[in-house]
Amino acid sequence: RSSSTAPACTGTVDPACWDHVVPFEARFLDSLELSRVSEPSEFEGAVARVFDQIDLDGDGTIDRCELEVLMRERVYSSCPPCVWAMDPDGLLEKLGATGPRVTRAEFHAAVERMADTLDRRVWPIATSQFFSTLMFAVNQPLMPLLVKELGISMAQFGGMVALMPLVRVALAVPATYVANRFGRKPLTVEGQLVAAAGFGMSALAATPAQLVMCRMVIGSGTSFAGVGQQNMLADIATGRTRSRVFAPGAVRSNAAFAVGPAVGGWLAAYCGVQ
Repeated sequence: RSSSTAPACTGTVDPACWDHVVPFEARFLDSLELSRVSEPSEFEGAVARVFDQIDLDGDGTIDRCELEVLMRERVYSSCPPCVWAMDPDGLLEKLGATGPRVTRAEFHAAVERMADTLDRRVWPIATSQFFSTLMFAVNQPLMPLLVKELGISMAQFGGMVALMPLVRVALAVPATYVANRFGRKPLTVEGQLVAAAGFGMSALAATPAQLVMCRMVIGSGTSFAGVGQQNMLADIATGRTRSRVFAPGAVRSNAAFAVGPAVGGWLAAYCGVQ
């Protein structure tokens, strides 16, 4: 809905109501319980059942009044009209209506198109995964040099390398609980900040014990950030876009592993190991 026609919001509005937080297509599919359906035959049956639920008068079509009821009671059930991404007339057009009503065929085609559309939130999350991985990848070629400077034995070095994955494994379940309790985005952002702090402290480490503490901080931060990112992707994936939702993050993470060691080696050569 355009700002010129939408009523002004008064009071506190749940951030999840805004379109830039939860895109309309994702909200629409979730409200109709279609976002997790993947099999074509199952999807067709689910869409048909949803159509019958929306068609309150049972005339085989959906009109504007029925769409308004849908938006108030299901799509935006806990959100005021001032934050609606579109009004019932806009939804009527989005569903492909060629007249004042949406037919069953038009509704099925429009919903299928929404379910096949890749959620735009995938790209910032994939970029976040790239930088999370880049922090780790840049550090890889520097660790042996730092260990040598600190006089750490190979056995101790092996233990340090294993420490961070162990921390991530140990924190996976607690991180999932935190993500469900406080949200995915805070966990992702704060996890990356914790990991960045750990990498920053590594530059100041003067003893093996200090380096161990830094590795534990890094492991904690990357565990929280990784769990937050994966949960965010799982939330926005539909049954028909799941592979395409996870692919960009995997590609960018692999790119970070390819670029990071080169960047780390260049920084070590020109700026020093620490």
